[in-house]
Amino acid sequence: MTALDAIKARTSYRDKFESTPIPKSDLTKIMEAGLSAPSGCNKQTTSLIAVDDPELLAKLHSVITPPASETAPAMICVLTQKIIAYKDRYFNVQDYSAAIQNMLLAAVALGYQSCWYEGHITDTDAIGKKMADILNIPDDYELVCFLPIGIASQPPKPADKKEFHERAWFNGFGEVTIKKAAQKDSEIIHKMQVESFTPVLEKYQDNETSPAAETLERFKERFYTAKIHHYLIELKNETIGYVRVLMLPGNVYKLSSLFIITSHQGKGYAQQAIKQIEKLYPQATKFVLTTIKQEKKLCHLYKKLSYTPKREEHIKSGMDLIHYEKIIKRD
Repeated sequence: MTALDAIKARTSYRDKFESTPIPKSDLTKIMEAGLSAPSGCNKQTTSLIAVDDPELLAKLHSVITPPASETAPAMICVLTQKIIAYKDRYFNVQDYSAAIQNMLLAAVALGYQSCWYEGHITDTDAIGKKMADILNIPDDYELVCFLPIGIASQPPKPADKKEFHERAWFNGFGEVTIKKAAQKDSEIIHKMQVESFTPVLEKYQDNETSPAAETLERFKERFYTAKIHHYLIELKNETIGYVRVLMLPGNVYKLSSLFIITSHQGKGYAQQAIKQIEKLYPQATKFVLTTIKQEKKLCHLYKKLSYTPKREEHIKSGMDLIHYEKIIKRD
């Protein structure tokens, strides 16, 4: 298993463990990985105690309430010392956090599972101090975490993670911005619209509803309609998409002709744009939009943004429209 494999496989395991004892050689490898972690100004503020004696484990678990990972055949207790590292700054939290992560990965690489228990024992009930007393830990050390170590008796259940593009970007923060479009932008927007929707037009051959079939003249006319707002979707001053907002009675707003250019699709920018558009209309009671039922990725996007399908409309064989709405609840 490579380091990247271990990183991707690691998850917080809170189910039961098998009773199989953990070889001291494996516990040593896990602790060595922890002590190999970086340390602020090399103050090495993290220390570790491995516990695999059944009687001692029982004593420790007797003070851990509510119970946590009682069936694990071993645990590693993480200790920290608050030592000034630079000027008046302490890095002991960063130190033991790096050590814990290393140990979690080492445990997975060796075929074990674990869980980072910290908040559970550092709360006001001072469980960590009770554990420290059982282990005869000096007062200048604080027991801040314990890691159960063992073979999982149940398949680990990976936690749901946000998609990469929602939390990571290149060369700057990746959130898109919304900018009001002007009539002078109409030709370039129309060109982008045609290019973006042409694959969908070719797929469904629907010249009546496809934005790719909209003429430039018709597109320009919309800029003179008072109840239609036009917005550019930009990323670092580059226009990557467009959305049209139609104002309907009762403070209802319809999102229409939303597109992201091909080179930037699949990166979460449409989701960001919709969220920002919604913020522009705090008076809205409802947002509505329409998409093709057979375009599963778009349907998933709108449901993810809390849009609810209200009705379907059959257009032709192999093509149906779904009309979505999102009710805005105000306090």
